[in-house]
Amino acid sequence: MKKILALVLVLFLMAGVLYWIGLPSLTIENNSTGVIYTKTSGYELITEQHRHKWDIRKLLPHNYTVLSISNHYYTAPISVTTELRQSSILLDMLNIEIPSKEFLQFSIQGEVNYRLKQDKIISFLEKDLFHPSQIDDFYAGEGDRINAFLVQNFTSLQIDAVQYLYQHKLLDLLKTEFPHLEFQYVKITSFKLPDIDLYRITQQRIQEQSDYQQKQNYDLTNLQQELFLEQERDNIKFRHALEKLEEIGKVLTKYPILLAYLALEKNHPLDDPFIAPFIDLHTSLEPTDPPEEE
Repeated sequence: MKKILALVLVLFLMAGVLYWIGLPSLTIENNSTGVIYTKTSGYELITEQHRHKWDIRKLLPHNYTVLSISNHYYTAPISVTTELRQSSILLDMLNIEIPSKEFLQFSIQGEVNYRLKQDKIISFLEKDLFHPSQIDDFYAGEGDRINAFLVQNFTSLQIDAVQYLYQHKLLDLLKTEFPHLEFQYVKITSFKLPDIDLYRITQQRIQEQSDYQQKQNYDLTNLQQELFLEQERDNIKFRHALEKLEEIGKVLTKYPILLAYLALEKNHPLDDPFIAPFIDLHTSLEPTDPPEEE
């Protein structure tokens, strides 16, 4: 009986130890989001039901880790200086010196405040896009991406980008482009707009020059085609004339007496020294009659 009681006591103590080991110790830093990581199940957000629920996954050694991810908003500087597209070409066309390039530049200074949305934390951890202990490095990289996006946006949108100098419009633009971030505010401390009138004038001149160049190229192409066709026609005429002369040469070679007739048409008499050799040549080429049979 004592052995049975001892065995029950041992089993009870073991069950107590296992239960104590399986109880979660979810100590989370203030203003942080808790994440459970297990090798068997991956990442999951800590909720209230995790705090008082026994978890068998804790029984496996080195399987259960509690991570704290700061909920603080990160403030990144906005520092954008960019010029309108083709500004260097435009200035060259207007013969404006390089220091005047600032007339076609955007300049925006300010700051933006953001953090990673809570419902995106797990997917970003699974993709290894950041480490919980290096969340600020991740946020700094996002700040660089925001500035790079603004540079591209203000350069490509050209005149239409002016509307995004209003803080609420700029905030809407960033929310659309970076849906994984939760923005608290965007603050613009200073900005400078390009000379839009100058830009329009130079754009118009570029278009006019482009149209003129296209017309010149079109006219040159047509002229080259006409010259080529005319040369082809001359070549065809020359080949026909040459073929005709070759045929005439063959006939005159076979019937040289024709040269005498041609000469007669020029009012040469038959006893003319120019005609006599052809008559003699024709006579010598005439076949002789075979001797008559007796």
